[in-house]
Amino acid sequence: MPKQLLIKQLFGEHGVQPTENKMFRFIFILTIFGFCLATYVQTLSAEGVKALMQNLGVKMSKVKRTILEIERKTFHLTGLTVPLLYHIMLEYFEWTQQDFAFFCWTVTASVWVADLFRVYVPNGNDYFPFSLLKKVLREKEKAQLSGTSFFSFGCTLAISLFPPAIATTSILWLVIGDMSAALIGVSFGGDMCVVKMGREGKKSAEGSVAMFLACVVIGMFIYGDVYLSEYAVVFGALTATITELYEPCGLNDNLTIPIISSLALQVGLSRIETCAGI
Repeated sequence: MPKQLLIKQLFGEHGVQPTENKMFRFIFILTIFGFCLATYVQTLSAEGVKALMQNLGVKMSKVKRTILEIERKTFHLTGLTVPLLYHIMLEYFEWTQQDFAFFCWTVTASVWVADLFRVYVPNGNDYFPFSLLKKVLREKEKAQLSGTSFFSFGCTLAISLFPPAIATTSILWLVIGDMSAALIGVSFGGDMCVVKMGREGKKSAEGSVAMFLACVVIGMFIYGDVYLSEYAVVFGALTATITELYEPCGLNDNLTIPIISSLALQVGLSRIETCAGI
């Protein structure tokens, strides 16, 4: 059988990458859902959030910390605007991957300059707009670069180095997967498995399982039409989970998850092509 015909039969017209239209629709729906969820949580009173946590089965001793983590992680849902904007520019404004990468490097440079100002200028956290972020910054982040700087850098590297679908998937794994790990870990960590994991022994099995499952679901929504994609998705999702769990080289996971999981996903998809005899 001719090679091109085999490719078309196994992978369709677009090979191992999903169509741009499918990517845009999925990210748009996910972003709208994410912002609706964040808005709903923000409209609840403190007592309302507390009651919601108790109804979900969170122990009383963990409710306060869970509420604080919810405030941080709902803010992180704004990270969904990165892949959404990426595919809007690709789909409707005919930007190339290189065009958007240049835009991202510009934004990243601005974010780092602003964050360095916040850290090194006396009382920098009290200046607008940094004063608005005090609730979502961890205590240690008030005297060092925030996760936002590493998030922008990690996303920019992924967008610059990998195909749009792969970079987008890794960013969604970071935003949704990391949020799932944090919220489930804080809320239910140690309830079923008392073993602590991670580089500092502070992570829970429940949180890691939640992240892995969230990443697999997202990956299968994106790559579900690709032949044997489940193998590449599981490999990439597992890599993202392990990266979040052990924070290799002590680097911020907002930087490492997009890069390492993009590489793992690309390797997995390449292996699918190889195994198919292409």
